[in-house]
Amino acid sequence: MESYFWFHKDAEYLSDALLAVMRTLNGPDYMRTKQREKSFDKRNHTVKAICQNMNNTYTPHTFNSILKFIEMVYKDGYTNVKYKYIRNERHDIMNAICIIEYRWIKYLYKNHSLDFSMDFENMRLY
Repeated sequence: MESYFWFHKDAEYLSDALLAVMRTLNGPDYMRTKQREKSFDKRNHTVKAICQNMNNTYTPHTFNSILKFIEMVYKDGYTNVKYKYIRNERHDIMNAICIIEYRWIKYLYKNHSLDFSMDFENMRLY
């Protein structure tokens, strides 16, 4: 499961929470219908069940941020959420992608003597 969330800083917590949601009877449906602006109330019976299924206990802030992320995965799909998270939160990954693309373009230029009319020096992905 950690490899599924490799891009997230708290991958182990996310995988723990996702497994807890999946093991909970109403967890997946609860995630699909939850309103994003509200926090996850620990008094709710579904949230309590999710909490009990988790291997670790988390601070209220961490708990809510992790469940919010999983809620986004249920609503928007894993791929959309992953790309959005990487673009917004992981500048290190985005910078690595920029460098790889820039070097690849330079390699193609050198290897095939291609002529570019554009300066790729300041190319950035957004």
